[in-house]
Amino acid sequence: MTTETATRKELWAMKVRELVPTYRFTPSAPHAKRITSSGDAETVLRPLFGDMVDESVWALYLSGGNDLLGVYRISEGSVSESAVSPAKVIRGALLLNASAIIVAHCHPSGHSHPSAPDRALTEDLVKTCDKMGMAIVDHLVIANGSGYYSFADNGLIAEYRKK
Repeated sequence: MTTETATRKELWAMKVRELVPTYRFTPSAPHAKRITSSGDAETVLRPLFGDMVDESVWALYLSGGNDLLGVYRISEGSVSESAVSPAKVIRGALLLNASAIIVAHCHPSGHSHPSAPDRALTEDLVKTCDKMGMAIVDHLVIANGSGYYSFADNGLIAEYRKK
């Protein structure tokens, strides 16, 4: 192998990044967590947001039986926003062989009501994931302190799916 070929292979290896979930479960393990409601998801997610100084976005990846396969931080932003790429959300699902996703982000302001960009992102994720054969089960907006807003509990996931 020539030096030039070796250098190209090294560069390729540096460009490839692997998604490593923060938590990883196997559905057959006795400690596997089943997510059956927005409250279950909030219980898993709230400790991950810590003191909520800045917005951050997380995804829970679920099996077909709603067993938690992994939790992954999608992005961290500023006090008022955090950019989300649907491709990054879906990449995690593909790598974990998940069939369902719950997305969540925090509002450090303490208000759990979703903003217009939150609604647009959720609609985009629902449509994109539906095309890929996976489901966005919910999007939670978790407020600093207590309380959360569930897009599914408020009928918006079903509404976006119908459009």
